[in-house]
Order: sequence, then structure tokens, then C-alpha cells
Amino acid sequence: MLDTARTGEALTENGWAKIESAAQKVKTEKWYPYVEPDPKDNYWWKRAPLIANFNPVPVWEQTRIPVLAIYGERDRNAPAANATALERALRKAGNRNHVIKVFPKANHELMEAKTGFLDESLYLRRYVPGFFDIFRAFEKQRRRYVDANK
Repeated sequence: MLDTARTGEALTENGWAKIESAAQKVKTEKWYPYVEPDPKDNYWWKRAPLIANFNPVPVWEQTRIPVLAIYGERDRNAPAANATALERALRKAGNRNHVIKVFPKANHELMEAKTGFLDESLYLRRYVPGFFDIFRAFEKQRRRYVDANK
């Protein structure tokens, strides 16, 4: 299904037939509600190729402004594994004013989570320890960097 969305083929009758066929085969699986395709007329199908084909690395490789990137270990939307590529790109840019933090047990919203899946969201009660502290620490670091580079 992702390839059909990535290429924009989902907007064609043939592409939509592929998506419906793939969905029918797995409709009874417990995980299906997490991957169920949006309706054919949903705006997502027009945006999907733009999102799926976007490579942020060249942008990050030119980024020299302060960067605070926060990831959750259990984030199902923006995998924490992206932190490594981001670090590499910022170093290539010569960006010394960045902080990249991966919070253990955190979901996409940086709440303490067991799985990171959407079905547990209603039961989550607190942000991961250190979540608010990182903003204060980054601001202090940014100020020191600015003062040192005046």
C-alpha cells in the first residue's frame, strides 16, 4: 500500500483497486485498525507522495541554526532511529549548537508509554522524566553558544 501511496498511483482506479485488495486480505487482523486506509476522497492520498518521498537530510546538512530534536523511544510516527541520521547531518553542516535527545519509554507525545500504540493514549498520565528540563537546559546552552560566538 505504501508504494501505491508513494507514487501517487492511489489516485488512479487501478491504484485504488490495489489498496482495497490489500486491505481486504488483512481486514480481520487485530492490527488492521492501525493501518486501515483512509477513504478514497481523503486529502491524504494527494499529500502522501509529497510526504513519503521527502528526504530531509539535505536540508539538515545545511542547517546551522540552533536545533533541539526530541524523540520518544516508543514513538510509532517518528522513529528514534532517525536521531542518528539527524546527528550525522547536523555535524556535516558544522552545526555545533544542537541537542538531540531520545527519551526512554516515551511515545510520540513524549508521554510514558508501554507500547507507543494509539490504543493506550487514553490511559497515559505523565510526561517522561526530564521532558520539561530539556527545554531549560537547551536554552542555557544556546545562550552560552551565542555569548561565545559574539
